Amino acid sequence: MSLEVVVRVILTGVFIREGYNGPAGGWLQFWIQAKSVLVAVVWSALVASVAILVAKVFCEGLRVDAAVEYGGLDLSDHGEEDYG
Repeated sequence: MSLEVVVRVILTGVFIREGYNGPAGGWLQFWIQAKSVLVAVVWSALVASVAILVAKVFCEGLRVDAAVEYGGLDLSDHGEEDYG
């Protein structure tokens, strides 16, 4: 979620007008919008953390050995050299 999206979602609560079923703008709607952004950020962080933990368990870590990284993943995975 980019900063622009966060600002737009939160400021929607400030600039909204009458004509829908809910509080008509102001601080109450601002806090509703801010809480929704916070929930989205926390949920995204939680799901990303679970995905990283699953990758660590099933892929035997998130990084390759230093020697493999230095030699290049193309060579270790495919037996080919890259760019030369």
